Amino acid sequence: DKGKATVGAPEFFTENYNIRLRPGTPKKIAHSLTKHVRERDGGLRFVEALTLPYSQERYEVACNLLNTDVTSMRDIEARLKTWEHAAGDWIETSYRVGTTVQMNLDALAGAQTKMGEESYNQLVRERFHSKIME
Repeated sequence: DKGKATVGAPEFFTENYNIRLRPGTPKKIAHSLTKHVRERDGGLRFVEALTLPYSQERYEVACNLLNTDVTSMRDIEARLKTWEHAAGDWIETSYRVGTTVQMNLDALAGAQTKMGEESYNQLVRERFHSKIME
């Protein structure tokens, strides 16, 4: 049907964190990292993870942190250290993708709806953009 959409929202804001592995990392090694952080394989609670091919014969482990009150980016980073100690120096870099819960709350802080919807939306966009650029 045309013109219909379904909109939903999870109970918690999902944060994203990626781990890029060095060129030449075997796929088996990349999968072992994914399993090390992913909840369903005994990793960290509220973490989903996938092994994805990346450029220049590299892999990236993309993580969704489903509840950062339970498992945060720092928890992932600590887990990476234990994996590296056992598996070797395969990690090239790791980084947050997008925004955090706090960045979104900061962007909304102090905005008042009495300013009108257009002004409110502009204020939120400006605050959000300024937080990303920090």
